[in-house]
Amino acid sequence: KKNVLVLEMEKNGYDLVDDGGENARPSVVIGFLPTLSHNVDEGENDKKNNFNNTKSDLKEKKEENSNNNNNNNIRNSFEHINRNSFEGRGSIEYRSSSEEFERGELSRSGRKLKKSASFKNRKNFKFKEEEKKYKKLKVKKKKIYSLRVLCSKMICKNINKFKGNMLTELPPFMLKKLSKIMLEVNWLENSNIGFFLSQDLIELELNSRYINYKLGDIALNYISICCPRLESLSLINWCNLTDDGVITLCNCSSDEMKSNLKHISFAKAFKLDDIAFIYLANTFTNLRSLDFSGCKKLDCSGIITFGQRYGNILTHLKLQDIYLSSQQLQLIGKGFKCLESLDISILEYNPRNVKIESADLTNFISNFKSASSIKELYLGGQPIENDTIIEIGKKYPKLTILDLSWKDINTPYEHTVKITDQSLIDLSSKCTKIQELSIGYCQRITNTSILAIASNLSNLKKINLAGLTGVTDKGIMGLATNCTKLKKLKLQNCKLNNCSLHTIGQHLSDLEYLDVRGTKYLSSTAFKSIAKGCPELKTFYCTNLSSENRLLLQINCPDLTFKYRKKTIKSNQNDNNNNNNDNDNDNDNDN
Repeated sequence: KKNVLVLEMEKNGYDLVDDGGENARPSVVIGFLPTLSHNVDEGENDKKNNFNNTKSDLKEKKEENSNNNNNNNIRNSFEHINRNSFEGRGSIEYRSSSEEFERGELSRSGRKLKKSASFKNRKNFKFKEEEKKYKKLKVKKKKIYSLRVLCSKMICKNINKFKGNMLTELPPFMLKKLSKIMLEVNWLENSNIGFFLSQDLIELELNSRYINYKLGDIALNYISICCPRLESLSLINWCNLTDDGVITLCNCSSDEMKSNLKHISFAKAFKLDDIAFIYLANTFTNLRSLDFSGCKKLDCSGIITFGQRYGNILTHLKLQDIYLSSQQLQLIGKGFKCLESLDISILEYNPRNVKIESADLTNFISNFKSASSIKELYLGGQPIENDTIIEIGKKYPKLTILDLSWKDINTPYEHTVKITDQSLIDLSSKCTKIQELSIGYCQRITNTSILAIASNLSNLKKINLAGLTGVTDKGIMGLATNCTKLKKLKLQNCKLNNCSLHTIGQHLSDLEYLDVRGTKYLSSTAFKSIAKGCPELKTFYCTNLSSENRLLLQINCPDLTFKYRKKTIKSNQNDNNNNNNDNDNDNDNDN
């Protein structure tokens, strides 16, 4: 009677019976399974007899394979057989082989281990050592940079050889380029910024495209010591800049820098408080331009100090993305008397943070002491009404740039819907010096106001009509025929057709920027007229542009860069980057 069933694993390369040949391999017992006649409820004597019989059989196997080199692993595995395997469970309890033992899947007692037990508890396994070696050999995926960036990196590594030696010191223009490249690839830090500073630097612009966490107070301290002749300092998106860094800048800067510094930009330095603004106002005596966009901790005391200090000399003030209160608006209107540019637009609209109403904005516009000198006015995202635009037409005769467009298109157009055609007609008849006009997403505007703008503003160079569903071919054709100096034309989601593009190609020969996204049906003849009539075109946004039309535009416009989409664009589902930026170099990810 046999109480044990032994399975031969010939398929996996193991032979149970060793014939003693050259290719002999150790036998492997996969499991002990009870026979059908075996009763689980038998006494302990039957279990002992079963165990003794199997033990004698295993000894015979050991004697037959004594000349084999791999018997040590088998011997260690069979000497510690678990008796629980004979309790009639019918499951495979252990596996024994030299390969599995080396892998760490088997213990010396022959039990099959889990990976967690074999890797964590057993320190002397060869497999664990090999795993460590493998981890060391792992190489991270490196970013691919251009040859310009790599050459600049090598120069930056060896820049300490040039510093300190007057004969071989790098010129300031080269240091500017190297620092910009280092900033683009996010290699510029507090520890290495000193190598890119020089006593001869007059303008320093270290503006990050995204929020920078590597530059802060230490870098600002280096700037205050190493650049005593600075006249312009721009540090945008330095989120780790605090009041301590600004105070150190004020205390450590030279007398020449205190008298010559004219422009300061700390945009999106979220940690700056009124203390920093007061220190800046009391230290630098000749400032002409201030940019504190995104500094939401700016309070009335800082505005009062700046107004008292720079009320008669400051020309540019930028407070973008700051929800000003009515009291702050009154202080700005009374404190600054010679402003030429004011930016209080809102890029990211949040109705919970709004502190003013349309009446407060109208009072500010009508009582602003710098109204006679203002040339640039940015009010996008503010609660603008027809009365506000009428006051602008009455008291701002020198106005050349006016921005009334809605920036954050992901939110409802709460304020821009209040602007109608009558207010724009009145504005265009009085402010005839306007060269740049942005009225994007003012959805109540129609062809009547566009035709009035075309007839009154003949010097217009840039206009933004994105999202104006009431504007059709009639208004666009009138605009193209009368405003022949246009260089930027944004017609996204307007109801235009082939006739508009033909007129644009015939009259706008200086056009550099054109956006016609959202138009479904444009023929090849329309693109031909654009290609032949606008040779200086540099940026072209389009939907469903065929390869033939693209080739035609490339041949006739050598400086052209295409930015288009395969799918049509709806008015409420555009990218935020395409519509927030009104500059010539708009950022679009779908190229």
